[in-house]
Amino acid sequence: MIQKHPDGSSDYISYDARHLDHTVRWILKHEDQKVVGMALPSTCDPEGYTAEKQKGNVRSIPALGSVNFAVRTGYLDPAETEQMESTIRSL
Repeated sequence: MIQKHPDGSSDYISYDARHLDHTVRWILKHEDQKVVGMALPSTCDPEGYTAEKQKGNVRSIPALGSVNFAVRTGYLDPAETEQMESTIRSL
């Protein structure tokens, strides 16, 4: 996923949607804060534990268990952005 800027550059995020099957966009505009979370990969929506449990989105890790998720983020210059857009379109 990319978020393209007016100058052609972009912010980029990549992750395996088989494991992180939800994406949360976080936008906050307040008198003292202006924040945009382009894409926050997740395993559920941001509705809270009870709501997500009812939807079947809560996952459990057994005692002494572990899980790893790979997320790649970064900045792409205009040429890299064009290349990434081409790659995304080809999927």
